[in-house]
Amino acid sequence: RFSGLLPHSVKDGVELQTARGRIFIGKRDAIAKKLGASPAAPAIAGYALRCRDAKAFAKRCARAGLEVKGMTVKLPKALGGFWRLR
Repeated sequence: RFSGLLPHSVKDGVELQTARGRIFIGKRDAIAKKLGASPAAPAIAGYALRCRDAKAFAKRCARAGLEVKGMTVKLPKALGGFWRLR
């Protein structure tokens, strides 16, 4: 309602298409299914990043001590949430 964007139904939730990407809104269990975990509401659970070589970036994150599961990087508690790499 506050964004002025129309939501579109997607599997397990809705998406808002913005000029710079998409926002997925779903229930906590749907978020956990995508990311492996989900914070209690209200929260931003994660966001997607694109880079030239997502696999190399994931390896770099792992070498830096971040927890990496597939293409999802768990951020430190101070930052909260996750990066989902594409």
